[in-house]
Formats: sequence, C-alpha cells, structure tokens
Amino acid sequence: KGAFMKNKTNRTLRKILSIALCLALVMSYVPMVSITASAAATDITVTIDTGASVTLRDADGDDYYDIGTADELYAFAAAINVGKYDINSELTADIVVNENVLTETGELNGDGSDFRVWPRTGYSFYYSGSFNGQNHTVSGLYFNDSSASAIGFFSCVNKAGTVQNVGVIDSYFNGNGTIGGVVGRNHGTLENCYSDTTVSGDHQSIGGVVGANDNGGTVRNCHSVGNVKTTASYVGGVVGYNKTDCTVENCSNTGTVNNDGFYAGGVVGRNYDTVTDCYYLSGCA
Repeated sequence: KGAFMKNKTNRTLRKILSIALCLALVMSYVPMVSITASAAATDITVTIDTGASVTLRDADGDDYYDIGTADELYAFAAAINVGKYDINSELTADIVVNENVLTETGELNGDGSDFRVWPRTGYSFYYSGSFNGQNHTVSGLYFNDSSASAIGFFSCVNKAGTVQNVGVIDSYFNGNGTIGGVVGRNHGTLENCYSDTTVSGDHQSIGGVVGANDNGGTVRNCHSVGNVKTTASYVGGVVGYNKTDCTVENCSNTGTVNNDGFYAGGVVGRNYDTVTDCYYLSGCA
C-alpha cells in the first residue's frame, strides 16, 4: 500500500510538471501585446496678433490640439511660427476670421484695411505635424503683400506634414509667388481639401489649392471652385507647379484661371511628373 501511494504521488507530480511545461511552451509562442495609451498634448500658451495670450489644449486627450475659434486658429499659427512646427491639431467647428472678404464675383471686398491679416504659417518652420479639419471650413483669411512668397492657409508643409479634410472659403491671398488657397509650397500630403478663394501673384507657381508641389509632395482628392488671377507663369486651377517625383491625383477645378503668362492649365500649370484622374469644367481666359 505504501508503494502504491508513493507511485501515485509520483505520477501526480509528473502530471503537474507536464501540465506546467506545456503551459510554459504555449505561453512562449503567445506574442506579447503592448498597449500604449495616447498621451494628451501638453498645453501651449502663445501671444497672438491681437496681443492676447491664448492657450491651445487637447481636451479629448488624442494628441491633437482642439481649434474651435478664430483666436485658437491664430494661436496654432503662432505656435508653429515660434518653432512648434510638428504639433497636431484638429478643427472642432467652422472658423470665421473675417466676413465678406470676397465679392460675389471673387474680387477683394474693399481695400482690405478692415480685415484681420493671416500670418505666413509655416514659413520659417515648415509644418510637419498633422492637421485634420474634420470636414469643417476656415473662412475669411486675408493676406495681401506683393513682396511676400509662400502664401496660403499654410505657407509651407514639410514631407512629414499632412493637411486633410478642410475647406478654405471666402479668402484672399496675394503675394509674389508660390501661392495656393490651402498650401503655398507642399512637400507633404494634402488630401480631401477644397478651396473657394481668390489667389493672385506676380511671379510663378500660383494654384487654386497649392502653389508649388515639390520634393515628393502629394495632392489627392482636392477641389477648387475659386479664382486664380495673375499674369505669372506656372498657374493652375488646382496646382501651379507639379515638380519631379510629385503626384496630383483625383483632383478637380470648376473655378476660373485668368492668366496671360506661360504654362497655365485648368488643373496644373506646369507638370514634370504624375497627374492622374483629374478634370476641370471651366475655361482658361
């Protein structure tokens, strides 16, 4: 009986050890899963054009600063221009900066002296974050300086930067060159954006959505219904100048392109690479 109990105990121990070994082998093949929560972006307080201090906050903790007012939009621009060029932001509402910037025919309404001026956002520090308009609009942007270049809602977007899901409407951009209704110079990705603006310039690379698309930039699913009015060269209803290794795809223009210079087009003014699935429904006068 003693021997029987001893053998039974040994079998039980071996069984337990076998189960433990099997579990260890199984667990060795189960991949480790690391779950990292998205950290909320730290508040940023900047001084805007009016002299007021405005704080950008990430209310929902998704690492995107929330923009719901014109002052917050100017705070976003100010943050980029002092070196916070890689911050992410999202619109939480339609933004109106100025009202009735354009007449019904797309001309500047008055001399512009009563309008709040939009800064060159991302001019010194190319924007390299992610901006998501969440299908909202930015209305009433105004910039008018014939000596300035790289003009638009964003002046310049870097290769890592993305601008998406936003409409820029009732806005006026005039400068020297590289001017677009959404982005002046694009090295990154611009998609699902539209422009109902008037853009003009004296030099080159003027477009309804993007002035110059270069350094591997992509413009995708974008549309313009505004006016491009200039005597410059490289002028397009969507993109003024699409350079080597750059792509314009699935874009359209139903606005007007008025140009007496060289290389004007309903979609792209001058193209050195890929333009696919694009169209325009208005003439070039």
